[in-house]
Amino acid sequence: MEKARVSVDLNEMVTDDIVLLSKDDAKFDSMGSIITFFEGMPVRLYSDDASNSGETDNLIFEGTAINLDLKSDPE
Repeated sequence: MEKARVSVDLNEMVTDDIVLLSKDDAKFDSMGSIITFFEGMPVRLYSDDASNSGETDNLIFEGTAINLDLKSDPE
């Protein structure tokens, strides 16, 4: 990857267009820098993947960080 990207697990999709970035507000990117997320922040993401022959073929995409509170209502 030429640009630093944050790794995400596509098995942790919340909806068809929302993926969890982090349980905390920060995460290391692919270049080893700590990224602190904030609402509206543009993000470059990737998910580990491999071709049928086993060669690295990561999925890369871009989006915008949102603050999504997944805690259930305590009622």
